[in-house]
Amino acid sequence: MAPSVFQRLSRIVRSNREDTNIRSNPNSLNNRQTTQYVFHPGESEADRLNRQYNFTKRILHRTTALPRSISPNTVSSVMDVGAGTLVWTLDLLQTTQPRPKRVYACDISAAQFPPREEVESMGITILEHDATERFPPELHG
Repeated sequence: MAPSVFQRLSRIVRSNREDTNIRSNPNSLNNRQTTQYVFHPGESEADRLNRQYNFTKRILHRTTALPRSISPNTVSSVMDVGAGTLVWTLDLLQTTQPRPKRVYACDISAAQFPPREEVESMGITILEHDATERFPPELHG
C-alpha cells in the first residue's frame, strides 16, 4: 500500500528538521545558538509563503489582512507569530487604517525576514523567538 500524503509530508518534515540547522541572530531575545526551520529557507520558500498567503486571502474574500470581524479602530498592538516573510505584517500595514501603534513580527528563524533596517523603518519590531516558549515580560499585555 502506498504511503498517504500525510505520511509522505511527515517524512519530509522529519528529514528537513534533521538536515536544517540555521544560525540564529545573535541578538535574538531567547539567545539560542541554533534553531530548526521545517522547510529549507531561500527564495523558493519565500515565494511559496507569499503565494500561499495571497491565495488564502483570495479564497477568504479578504481585502485586508484583518478579518471583517475585527475593527482596525480597536487594534493598538499586533504580533504576527510565525511571520515567515512578513507578508501578512506588510499587508496589514498597507491595507489597515488606522495602523496599529505597535507592530511585532516573530518567527523561530529570521532567515525569511527582509533586512532588519528595511523592516524597522516601517515601524515593525522583529523578534527571532520560539513561540512555544514564554515571551519576555516586556511583550506581555
